[in-house]
Amino acid sequence: MHTSRSAAIEAAESLYDNGTFLDHLSDLVSVPTESNPPDHRADLVRYCGHVLGPMVERLGFTTAILDNPDPRHGPVMLATRIEDPAFPTIPALRPRRRRPRHAGAVAARS
Repeated sequence: MHTSRSAAIEAAESLYDNGTFLDHLSDLVSVPTESNPPDHRADLVRYCGHVLGPMVERLGFTTAILDNPDPRHGPVMLATRIEDPAFPTIPALRPRRRRPRHAGAVAARS
């Protein structure tokens, strides 16, 4: 009998060996997903709704595509999965820390 860890490893190896992993990776990288230029908005909507979204839905997640409050940037996909309502909620997103634009900015803060 497989433990869940060994079953997960076996499943991952199978996806790699039969070419599914590379097919999924090819699908993911084939869409220009840069969120800043407004001219990529349609690409991001397609990526969220027709490429990445269905992949995570097959893993048991529900997805929603949300408009970004900043119109200069593309939409955001929210994926949710509840294995058991009794389990604690663990957020998978953390606020992004801003990085200094120039190396000199780091020295100035020190």
